[in-house]
Amino acid sequence: MSLILKKSDRELVSIWEEKIKEIFVGSIPTHSSWIGIPRIASTLRALAGTSAIHVFLPGSSGQDLGWVGTDGDIGAIEFVPEIIRGGQRPRTRVYVVNPLKLEFFVPNNNILEAHFVLTTDSIKPTGLDALQSAGAAEEVLNLGGGEYVERFYYDRGRLPDGSTIPDQARIEIRYLRPARFTIFSKASAYNRLHVPDINAYSGIHEDVDAFAALVERLSIVQRHWEE
Repeated sequence: MSLILKKSDRELVSIWEEKIKEIFVGSIPTHSSWIGIPRIASTLRALAGTSAIHVFLPGSSGQDLGWVGTDGDIGAIEFVPEIIRGGQRPRTRVYVVNPLKLEFFVPNNNILEAHFVLTTDSIKPTGLDALQSAGAAEEVLNLGGGEYVERFYYDRGRLPDGSTIPDQARIEIRYLRPARFTIFSKASAYNRLHVPDINAYSGIHEDVDAFAALVERLSIVQRHWEE
């Protein structure tokens, strides 16, 4: 098994290496961890702001890590795939998680296969019938002030009482149960290889042992630059 990297991948590799060096001033450890929302958010913000890095979500999907923020009301971290500049906050759709720990791993000293694992705890559900991702999350419309309604009201453009959707309202995908998220470079074998027995979008990263075995296997995959 081998992986061909194209000339266009050089920018992806460069961005990933620069992000890692920004987080770790000096030598890069083979393992590191962060606990507490301020430290976790700070590290994730250093990774964000590019379309070159991908987050694999619980279940079977993923998103780019475009922007990271915090929600002080419920003690959570928020992220969106879109790149948001100038201190603005996302207004339409945001992922919300309750972080426990962020870890960094470099398997077999392969920086291109280095990755982050975000372990999260539960979030109190809103009580609305809005579960998705096999019950891992709920998708709701946050009106602000702790008030939530079903997400379909956003599509209708009106609230249950017929009033218009307030400007500050936004769709939230709130992860209710403990879960694991992984973050990889888009130039990694983990992100690139999709063969019958390797599919990063299968949610394998939630199985700690299976994920570790897969990453170990991919870290020794031969890589070649396209001529």
